[in-house]
Amino acid sequence: MINKTIKKIQSRLLLVTGLLVCLIGISSLPSWAASTQVIEAKIIQEKALQYLTGQLTWAPDRMKVDISYKGGDVSLPEGNVDFDFRLPGHKNRMGAIPFNLTLRVDNVIRHRITLLASVEVLFDVVQTTRTLRRGDVISGHDVELVQVASTITCHLI
Repeated sequence: MINKTIKKIQSRLLLVTGLLVCLIGISSLPSWAASTQVIEAKIIQEKALQYLTGQLTWAPDRMKVDISYKGGDVSLPEGNVDFDFRLPGHKNRMGAIPFNLTLRVDNVIRHRITLLASVEVLFDVVQTTRTLRRGDVISGHDVELVQVASTITCHLI
Protein backbone atom coordinates (compact mmCIF):
# COMPACT_ATOMS: atom_id res chain seq x y z
CA MET A 1 0.00 0.00 0.00
CA ILE A 2 2.84 2.39 0.82
CA ASN A 3 4.55 1.26 -2.34
CA LYS A 4 1.51 2.28 -4.44
CA THR A 5 1.37 5.69 -2.78
CA ILE A 6 5.05 6.30 -3.48
CA LYS A 7 4.56 5.33 -7.14
CA LYS A 8 1.59 7.77 -7.44
CA ILE A 9 3.66 10.59 -5.95
CA GLN A 10 6.59 9.80 -8.26
CA SER A 11 4.35 9.75 -11.36
CA ARG A 12 2.73 13.08 -10.42
CA LEU A 13 6.13 14.64 -9.72
CA LEU A 14 7.37 13.42 -13.10
CA LEU A 15 4.27 14.89 -14.81
CA VAL A 16 4.70 18.30 -13.11
CA THR A 17 8.41 18.36 -13.97
CA GLY A 18 7.62 17.55 -17.61
CA LEU A 19 5.05 20.35 -17.79
CA LEU A 20 7.51 22.85 -16.31
CA VAL A 21 10.18 21.87 -18.86
CA CYS A 22 7.65 22.35 -21.70
CA LEU A 23 6.53 25.77 -20.41
CA ILE A 24 10.10 26.99 -20.01
CA GLY A 25 10.94 25.77 -23.51
CA ILE A 26 7.94 27.53 -25.07
CA SER A 27 8.59 30.81 -23.24
CA SER A 28 12.19 30.92 -24.47
CA LEU A 29 11.18 30.68 -28.16
CA PRO A 30 11.57 33.89 -30.19
CA SER A 31 8.47 36.01 -30.61
CA TRP A 32 7.08 36.51 -34.12
CA ALA A 33 4.73 39.33 -33.16
CA ALA A 34 4.24 41.95 -35.85
CA SER A 35 5.82 45.33 -35.20
CA THR A 36 3.45 48.17 -34.36
CA GLN A 37 3.27 51.92 -34.68
CA VAL A 38 1.62 54.27 -32.22
CA ILE A 39 -0.59 57.19 -33.29
CA GLU A 40 -0.59 59.73 -30.47
CA ALA A 41 -3.82 61.39 -29.31
CA LYS A 42 -2.28 64.79 -30.00
CA ILE A 43 -1.75 63.88 -33.68
CA ILE A 44 -5.34 62.65 -33.96
CA GLN A 45 -6.60 65.98 -32.58
CA GLU A 46 -4.35 68.01 -34.92
CA LYS A 47 -5.50 66.08 -38.00
CA ALA A 48 -9.14 66.45 -36.91
CA LEU A 49 -8.68 70.21 -36.53
CA GLN A 50 -7.15 70.45 -40.02
CA TYR A 51 -10.04 68.42 -41.45
CA LEU A 52 -12.75 70.53 -39.80
CA THR A 53 -11.24 73.87 -40.79
CA GLY A 54 -11.12 72.63 -44.37
CA GLN A 55 -14.65 71.19 -44.43
CA LEU A 56 -16.77 73.76 -42.59
CA THR A 57 -17.96 76.74 -44.61
CA TRP A 58 -16.96 79.35 -42.02
CA ALA A 59 -13.78 81.36 -42.54
CA PRO A 60 -10.94 79.75 -40.54
CA ASP A 61 -10.04 83.08 -38.89
CA ARG A 62 -13.67 83.41 -37.70
CA MET A 63 -13.85 79.97 -36.03
CA LYS A 64 -12.80 78.72 -32.62
CA VAL A 65 -12.60 74.92 -32.76
CA ASP A 66 -12.00 72.66 -29.78
CA ILE A 67 -11.62 68.92 -30.49
CA SER A 68 -12.65 66.55 -27.69
CA TYR A 69 -11.04 63.10 -27.84
CA LYS A 70 -11.21 61.04 -24.65
CA GLY A 71 -9.24 58.06 -25.96
CA GLY A 72 -5.52 57.68 -25.69
CA ASP A 73 -2.83 56.72 -28.15
CA VAL A 74 -3.79 54.15 -30.80
CA SER A 75 -1.52 51.20 -31.56
CA LEU A 76 -1.66 49.99 -35.18
CA PRO A 77 0.35 47.51 -37.23
CA GLU A 78 3.20 48.84 -39.36
CA GLY A 79 2.18 50.20 -42.75
CA ASN A 80 0.78 53.23 -44.53
CA VAL A 81 -1.84 54.90 -42.27
CA ASP A 82 -4.78 56.76 -43.83
CA PHE A 83 -6.95 59.10 -41.74
CA ASP A 84 -10.49 58.93 -43.18
CA PHE A 85 -12.76 61.53 -41.54
CA ARG A 86 -16.55 61.61 -42.05
CA LEU A 87 -18.66 64.65 -41.18
CA PRO A 88 -22.36 63.73 -41.38
CA GLY A 89 -24.91 66.36 -42.34
CA HIS A 90 -24.33 69.77 -43.86
CA LYS A 91 -21.08 71.73 -43.72
CA ASN A 92 -22.57 74.98 -42.37
CA ARG A 93 -22.59 73.87 -38.72
CA MET A 94 -21.56 75.23 -35.35
CA GLY A 95 -21.92 74.17 -31.73
CA ALA A 96 -21.31 70.54 -30.79
CA ILE A 97 -20.41 68.54 -33.91
CA PRO A 98 -19.82 64.77 -33.71
CA PHE A 99 -17.79 63.21 -36.51
CA ASN A 100 -16.00 59.93 -37.22
CA LEU A 101 -12.44 58.89 -37.96
CA THR A 102 -11.54 55.58 -39.58
CA LEU A 103 -7.89 54.59 -39.38
CA ARG A 104 -6.80 52.37 -42.25
CA VAL A 105 -3.47 50.60 -42.53
CA ASP A 106 -2.68 49.57 -46.11
CA ASN A 107 -6.39 50.04 -47.02
CA VAL A 108 -7.56 47.72 -44.22
CA ILE A 109 -9.77 49.24 -41.50
CA ARG A 110 -7.97 48.89 -38.18
CA HIS A 111 -9.65 51.36 -35.81
CA ARG A 112 -12.75 53.61 -35.65
CA ILE A 113 -12.99 56.67 -33.43
CA THR A 114 -15.86 59.08 -32.71
CA LEU A 115 -14.73 62.64 -32.06
CA LEU A 116 -16.64 65.67 -30.81
CA ALA A 117 -15.86 69.21 -31.86
CA SER A 118 -17.12 72.39 -30.26
CA VAL A 119 -17.24 75.15 -32.87
CA GLU A 120 -17.82 78.83 -32.11
CA VAL A 121 -18.14 81.31 -34.95
CA LEU A 122 -17.36 85.02 -34.61
CA PHE A 123 -19.94 87.39 -36.10
CA ASP A 124 -19.79 91.17 -36.55
CA VAL A 125 -22.77 92.75 -34.78
CA VAL A 126 -23.85 96.39 -34.62
CA GLN A 127 -24.28 97.43 -30.98
CA THR A 128 -25.38 100.74 -29.45
CA THR A 129 -23.00 102.60 -27.16
CA ARG A 130 -25.80 104.29 -25.20
CA THR A 131 -29.44 103.62 -24.44
CA LEU A 132 -31.66 104.75 -27.27
CA ARG A 133 -35.28 105.72 -26.84
CA ARG A 134 -38.00 105.93 -29.41
CA GLY A 135 -37.62 109.04 -31.52
CA ASP A 136 -33.89 109.59 -30.77
CA VAL A 137 -31.73 110.58 -33.71
CA ILE A 138 -28.85 108.11 -34.16
CA SER A 139 -25.38 109.29 -35.13
CA GLY A 140 -22.18 107.40 -35.91
CA HIS A 141 -21.03 107.77 -32.29
CA ASP A 142 -24.12 105.91 -31.00
CA VAL A 143 -23.25 102.57 -32.59
CA GLU A 144 -20.16 100.40 -32.85
CA LEU A 145 -19.22 97.14 -34.54
CA VAL A 146 -18.35 94.31 -32.11
CA GLN A 147 -17.50 90.64 -32.58
CA VAL A 148 -19.76 88.11 -30.87
CA ALA A 149 -18.98 84.39 -30.58
CA SER A 150 -21.97 82.15 -31.26
CA THR A 151 -22.67 78.42 -31.25
CA ILE A 152 -26.25 78.81 -32.52
CA THR A 153 -27.28 79.44 -36.11
CA CYS A 154 -29.99 82.09 -36.47
CA HIS A 155 -31.96 82.26 -39.70
CA LEU A 156 -33.48 85.64 -40.31
CA ILE A 157 -36.58 85.81 -42.47
